[in-house]
Amino acid sequence: MGTDIYESYEVWEGGRWVERVFQSLPDRDHMTEEADASLACPPQLGRNSALFATLADVRNGVGFAGVRTGTGYRPISPPRGLPGDVSAEVRRAGGDEDGTRLDYGHSWITLRELLEYD
Repeated sequence: MGTDIYESYEVWEGGRWVERVFQSLPDRDHMTEEADASLACPPQLGRNSALFATLADVRNGVGFAGVRTGTGYRPISPPRGLPGDVSAEVRRAGGDEDGTRLDYGHSWITLRELLEYD
């Protein structure tokens, strides 16, 4: 059984977190250089168990029904849940309005943590 990862991206803007939604790039052959620079494309994370384990210690060395799948990976952090100051858009995507978890493994990491991870 696979595990999906759903990511959200936020930036600190105007004293609060604001969700940034990435859109797929249109046909790049017909774009100006300026337009190309202003668009971004979301990463395709797929069902990469090693990535999930590294990002938030999800199914780290353990598969479906608790089956051992290996020794695991050193995670960036244990699951942290949703931050208290997360944007309303991300809170809704991650659960109820009050932040109740509908799935498991909610967590967050900063760009700095990603860049500093060895």
